[in-house]
Amino acid sequence: MSEILVLNDSTVKVGEDNGNVTELPLVSLHFSNPVVGDRVRVYKDGDTFIVKREETATSNTAVNEGDGRKINKVAYILLTFFLGFLGVHRFMRGQIGLGILMIITGGGFGVWTLVDFIISLVKLSAYPGDDYVFTKDGKFTK
Repeated sequence: MSEILVLNDSTVKVGEDNGNVTELPLVSLHFSNPVVGDRVRVYKDGDTFIVKREETATSNTAVNEGDGRKINKVAYILLTFFLGFLGVHRFMRGQIGLGILMIITGGGFGVWTLVDFIISLVKLSAYPGDDYVFTKDGKFTK
């Protein structure tokens, strides 16, 4: 079994059991939210590589224990755009205090909402798959 050693914007380095390190394009990952240390299987089909995550009990329980909060990208962006002045997206991230502050200030008089919306668009390419992942305190994981 192999393991993700390094993640960059466009490539991933995978360490194999035999000690070899293979650099692959990020698009060869066939799962969302990769992290360094993920156990993976690498398949080669001609010149194309396919990398799939090895599902283990520890990886599933890590998400269930609340180490990260997954939120659908489309839902997050739409809610930020249309209901950002109410701080709905901040409540989704688990940032209750900031959500209340956004309600009181009308999304920082619209400026704060606009900044959050732009950040969510910029972060689209940093998260392969359908979800953004946030830490326990509501920050983007990358």
